[in-house]
Amino acid sequence: METIDVKMQELPPALQQEVVDFIDFLKVKYRIKPPQKLTFSWAGCLRDFKDQFTAVQLQKEILKWR
Repeated sequence: METIDVKMQELPPALQQEVVDFIDFLKVKYRIKPPQKLTFSWAGCLRDFKDQFTAVQLQKEILKWR
């Protein structure tokens, strides 16, 4: 199997640049992003509803709101 370098040398310069651009595109597309820490900034935002709904009712209401 030929290496990429050997195959690249067989292409004209314009196509070599396309290969380089495609490799850069693949690097961005499939880049593994480090996991972000959870902030829990949403915690407590439904406390106003605790007297109106049970936990199950609240889950059903949230599904309606989506």
